[in-house]
Amino acid sequence: MEKSVTKIKWLKRSLTVIGIIILLFLLFIGYGIGISNRWYKLLIITSDSMNPVFKAGDLICITKVDNSKLKPGDIVVFQTNEGGFITHRVVKINNGEIITKGDANNANDAWNDGWKLRRVNGIYLFSIPKIGYPISWWNRFLHETVAGALLKR
Repeated sequence: MEKSVTKIKWLKRSLTVIGIIILLFLLFIGYGIGISNRWYKLLIITSDSMNPVFKAGDLICITKVDNSKLKPGDIVVFQTNEGGFITHRVVKINNGEIITKGDANNANDAWNDGWKLRRVNGIYLFSIPKIGYPISWWNRFLHETVAGALLKR
C-alpha cells in the first residue's frame, strides 16, 4: 500500500514538472512569435537554403545585433522590400555593403538594391527542428476558422 502511494506522489510531481516545462515552452514560443519584443524573435524557416544548419520547417531564434560587430560567418536575417525575411550567412562586409549566401546555395546572393548593414534585422542564435510546421498549421487554423467565424457574425 505504501509503495503505491509513493508511486502516485512521484507520478503527480513528474506530471506537474512536465506540465510546467510545456507551459514555459509555449510561453517562449508565443512571446517570440506573437509579440514584438526587444530580446528575441522567432521565425519559421520556409526554404532549405541554409541546409544543414537549419531546414524548412525549423523554428529559429534571432536577436538584435550591433551591426558594427557583424563579421563574415555570422548568420543574419534581413527583411526584404516585400516584407519577407531572408536568413543567410555573411560572406563579406565592404563599405557598409553586406554580401550573403545560403550555405546550400552555389553562389552569393545578388540583390538588386544592395544589402546595407542597416537592413539587418537580427543575428541567428539557435534553431528548434521541425517545430515550425505545427506552429504554421496552428496560425493558419486560427486565421481560417476563428477569424472566419468572427467575421461571419
